[in-house]
This record gives sequence, C-alpha cells and structure tokens, in this order.
Amino acid sequence: MTTLAPRIRAPRIRLWAAALAASAPGVARGDASLGVEPTGTISIIDTTDNDRDTTTRSRNDTLDQRYRLSLAREFTETLRAGAGGLLQLTDTWATREDLDTRTKARLANVYGDLVWQSDTFTAGADYRRRQQVSRNPTFASRTLTNEVMGGYGSFTPDGPPRVNLRLDHQTTWDARHAVQDQTSNSVKLDAFYDTPRPLTLQYALGYADTADRVHHLDLSQFTQTTSGSYMTTLWEDRVILATNAAINHGRTSTEATGATGTTATQQYPLSGLSLVERFPATPASSTLIPNTALADGNLSASANIDLGYNPSRLGDTANRHFGAEFSELAESVNTVYVWVDRTVPVEVASAFVFSVYSSNDNVTWQSVALGGSTIFADFADRFEVSFNDTRARFLKVVARPLPANYAAFLDVADVNVTEVQFFSMLPVRRAPTSTHSLNTVVNASARTRLMTSEAFFHELTLSAANQLLPERNAVYQARNGLSYSRNLLSWLGLGVRAARLDTLTRLGHDWAFDYSSSLAGSPVANLNANLGYSGAVNGGATRSGTTNSLTLSSTAELYPGVAAGTSAFYNFAVVKRRRSAGPGATVSVSLAPHPTFTLTSGLRYSLSDQWGAGLPRRRFETQGVDASTAFAPISALYLAANVTRSWATRERPRWLGNYSGGFSPFPGGALQLHFSYAESVDALSRAFSRTFSPSLHWRIAPKIVTNATYTLAFVDTEPIRTRASTFACNLMVVL
Repeated sequence: MTTLAPRIRAPRIRLWAAALAASAPGVARGDASLGVEPTGTISIIDTTDNDRDTTTRSRNDTLDQRYRLSLAREFTETLRAGAGGLLQLTDTWATREDLDTRTKARLANVYGDLVWQSDTFTAGADYRRRQQVSRNPTFASRTLTNEVMGGYGSFTPDGPPRVNLRLDHQTTWDARHAVQDQTSNSVKLDAFYDTPRPLTLQYALGYADTADRVHHLDLSQFTQTTSGSYMTTLWEDRVILATNAAINHGRTSTEATGATGTTATQQYPLSGLSLVERFPATPASSTLIPNTALADGNLSASANIDLGYNPSRLGDTANRHFGAEFSELAESVNTVYVWVDRTVPVEVASAFVFSVYSSNDNVTWQSVALGGSTIFADFADRFEVSFNDTRARFLKVVARPLPANYAAFLDVADVNVTEVQFFSMLPVRRAPTSTHSLNTVVNASARTRLMTSEAFFHELTLSAANQLLPERNAVYQARNGLSYSRNLLSWLGLGVRAARLDTLTRLGHDWAFDYSSSLAGSPVANLNANLGYSGAVNGGATRSGTTNSLTLSSTAELYPGVAAGTSAFYNFAVVKRRRSAGPGATVSVSLAPHPTFTLTSGLRYSLSDQWGAGLPRRRFETQGVDASTAFAPISALYLAANVTRSWATRERPRWLGNYSGGFSPFPGGALQLHFSYAESVDALSRAFSRTFSPSLHWRIAPKIVTNATYTLAFVDTEPIRTRASTFACNLMVVL
C-alpha cells in the first residue's frame, strides 16, 4: 500500500512563490493574500456479503492541496483592479482486492478584473480561465479548459431608467480538440424603469452565437422579455389592485455541416414543485407542493432539497421529489438539468440514482424510462438526466440522499438542489433549422374590503398563460374567494373562508372549491385552543375527489417552565372513487426547569383506512414517540440528544437517535471539541445505520486554523453490511 505523503512538484511551488513576490510592491496601496490549505484523508471501507460469506476491503488515501492567491489594488477613487487564482492538486491512492491504483487531478483557476466606477456609470473588463486535468489508469486521461473574457457596463442614476450590459467571449476545449471545441459570443442587456408610483417596467435581451467545431455545428439563440407590474389602492385603501404581465420571445437558428451533434430547446414551467416523501406516500402516488426556488432562474440559491450524506447520517433517507408544472408541453421533453450548489467529484457523482415520473394531475405518477447514464457536467454544477421523450403536465425527478459511507468526501456532506430545467434534445439531422417561441403571462388580483366595520373581504385573481408559437396553447385560471373574521367574545374569535378555482387548459375545464372555518380563543390565562374544519371539492376533466378535515388543538403553560400541547384530527377523502378516512392525535410536553436545561417529549398516532375503486381494502396505522433534551451548564459546554421511535402496520419499528456535544476549553473558543452519534433503523428499506463522529477545531493563530474529523459508520442493508472509517485533517493558513 502506498503511504500517504505530499507530492508537490517544485516548479509549481516556485511559480506561486514568484507570484507572491511580484505582488509585494503593491501591498502598501492594496491587498494581497496567499492561502495554503492541505487536507489529508484516509478512508477504509469493509463490505460484507452475508449470502456469500465474503468480506472485501477498499482503502482510499487522498492528499488534497489548495493554494489561493488574491491581489487587489486601488489606483484612484474610481479605478481598481483585482487578480488571483486557485491551484488544487489531488492525489488519490486506492487499494481494492489487492489492486493498487493512483489517480491524479489538477484544477487551476485564474481570474483578473479591472473596474471603473462613478456615482452613475460603471464599466469593467474581466478574465476567467479554468483548467481540469485528470489522470486515471482506468479511464482515459483528459484535460479540459474553459476560458471567458468579457466586458460590462451599467448606468444607474438616482432615478429611472437603469441599464446593465454585458459582453462575453467563451471558449471550451480539450487537449486534443477531439471531444470539445466550442466558441461562444454572447450579449446580455437589462433595462429597468421604476417610478415613484408603484409601476415597474423591465426589458431583457440576450443573444448567443456558438460554434461547435467538433460536430460542425453553428447555433444562434436570441431571447427577449418585456415585463411590468403595477399596484395601487382605491376608495380609501378599501381596494388593493395588483397586476403583472410578461411577454417572452425566443428564436433559435441552427446550421450544421456534419451529421453529429444535438440541439437543445428549453421548456419553461409555470412553477416549481417539490416534496420530501413521507409514509404512506410513494413516488407513484404523491402530491408535490409549490417551490418557487426550483424554477426562478437562480442557479445558486438553495431550494431546500439536500442530497448530501448528512441527512442519511442522521437517519433521513426519504426520497426527494423535485419537478415542475407546465401549462402543457409544446413538444416532447427528454432531458432535465438538476443544478446543485457545489461541484460533485467524479467518484461520487455515479452514486446518485435518479428516476423520472410524469403525471397529468399531480396525484398519480407513471415512471419514465431513462435514456442513458446520468452525467455531471464538466464546467457547470449540474446533473444531466436523460429519459425517453415525454409530454405531460407534471414532470418530476426522484432521488435519495447519499449513503452515510460517503463521509470520506467532505465537500458533499450537504448537496443542495438549486434549480431544475427541462429540455428537448434532438439530433441535428432531426432538429429544425429555425424555431420561434412566443408566450405571454398575465396576472391580476383585487382584494376588496366589503364592510368598513367588519373584516369581510372578497379576493379575485385572474391569470392567463398563452403560448402563441410554435403552436397555440393556453391555460387560464380564475379564483374567487370570500373571507370573514370577527371577535365573538373578548376571548373568542371566528374565521371563515371559501374560494373557488377554475382552470381551463387544452385538456378541459378543472375546478376546485375549498372552504375552511375556525374558532380560536383563550378562555383562561396561558391556555390557547383552536377548533378548525377545512375541506375541498375537485372536479373536471382531469381531477375529481373531495377532502375533509376536522382539527382540535390546544396549548397551555401549566406552570412556569412547564408547557403542554395536544391536537386531534379526523380526515376523510375520496379521490377517483377511492375512499380514505381515519383519526389521529398528538400530545407533547416541554419542561424547562432551569435556563441551562430543556426537555421535550411527545406521542403521536394516526390511522388511515382505504377502500373502494375495485381495489383491496388497506389499513395503515402509525404510532410514534419523540424525546429531545439540551443541556448547557456553562457557555463552553453543551450536550443535546433526540430520540424517535415509530411503528407502522405490518412493519418493524423504526428507531432514530441523534446525540451531540461540544466543549471549548479555551477562552473565545480557540479550541473546540465536538462529537455526534446517530443510530437509525429504517423499517421500509430494512436498513440499519450507526455513525459516530468526533471532531476538533483549533484556531492556532489568527490566520492559522486546523480541523480534524474522524467518522465511523456502520450500514446494514441485508444482505450487505458496510463498515466505513474515515479520518480527515485540514490545515488553513493565510499569509
């Protein structure tokens, strides 16, 4: 076995040292810093197959060296420049079944920018270059380079309008110009007009011309969006009016002299949807809830969907659903981009398993066959999932968090999904040489106070999404609602609401009528109670069914530091002639006898009985108990624990326990010790896991920090048992 040892080439060190020395004369009028961050990781994994009575061991030793250099200098009050870079060297020595392999990777990022800025105008130029080099005895070695140079400017006066412009020239190629060799020129323009009155206008234009020399393909794309919003009040603020509208136009031209290559046409959804699956939901039977962050165009902001191994280490292995609702797809979709907030190593990317589902009602889903292996993009933080051509109103991707035994890869403890994008990928020979798209979206709402002395409101919302090109398609929605609330007594309040939603699409007319009422009050001091009833009736071309729910809840502070809460409910639903009904209840108690100590415990029970629609009768009963405590006797010490045990019909109990603590023996937290222990039994997948992880954080000096972590994980999934131990030590030095 090759020992873990630093192997940095001397020329690289001299190169970075020379760069640092060259920056020294400018330090007095600017800033310069050099960061050195070596990380060593040792991971040993034993895998036992109980059926075959065999055990195999694999070991990975990784040395990761990161060197960061940043320079900044101000020449005048309006002119400044910056430059820097990152050099990351990764060596991995692996042993599997007496086979030793060594892989090497190098990542080099270089950037530079020059900015001139005044009170009204800003202009600048920047340069970015990223190169990835990997050498692997199993796979072919490769070198990929991405280079971007551009300029930008903005006009931002005290009043409207505001204008931003950016020009980019981007080139991507491999060492032999055999796999990738693309050049792209792009222009982006944004103009905003904001008035003191509540009126906002925006215009966005984008143009990109791409030449793919490997596939002999020239692609030009032109997009423009015009949007506006307005809000005002009438009749002494009794009426609030709000409206917004957008017109989107796109044009794509393709010119190909070769027979290979593909073109991509993006399909834009009405909204993003997501769900963390909970029993008894399944990928084939579940209803996703709106998640605007999944389809807002922001590729970096988290949509609160974690695919890393941290959830698995804490016993959360539930399926993650993320998708979108469309007015109706104009053409088939066969690729989805799943954007995440970090780069996933090649060794880990293949561990993610994605499946794709389609639906017309967001209730019943059909599996869609995958069209090939999922890949992680070279210069973009996204998974690319391909599947068979599909047309549906709802599409989603389903995945589970990483298994806990991937703790050797520190950067993927949390992998948050940020966006999903859907595309129609067509071979050049099948793709049209020119395509046009044109669609409009209009929303208008009015909230009217019907009585001056009572909280009685009428709400009206109208929306329309029209796709005019390439083929006409539309969806229209209208929502009418009434809400009323008043105090019946000094301690008792009443709230009532009813609304109807009508939706018209090419598939037909769907409608939904929902209603709710509640009584909330505090009959005695420190006691709050609520009695509520809600329901919905759905019907039309694609939906049918009713749901009803009755809920009673209360909270009380019995004594100082002693609180209790109870809730009970009864649900009844009919969906496509399939009926379900059942009660449920929860009880919780919270104790805080001292500011340093808290204890919370609870019980829960639910029953769901399903019958009808020609299917066998099914009965689901779940029970659970939860307890958690936290103890912090001094500011430098804390202990916490959480225990959950649950039962379900015809299944073994599920157990989940999390224990953690921390200790800072030195003032100011210069040295911090932490530990965590988690244990879980998943009855659904018949999996048992146990993870123990102590860690150390030591600020040796103001600019020198070290972190050390040891993780020991046991995972039993019948018949495979895995024992993974990982030690990682990291040192960060800023000069």
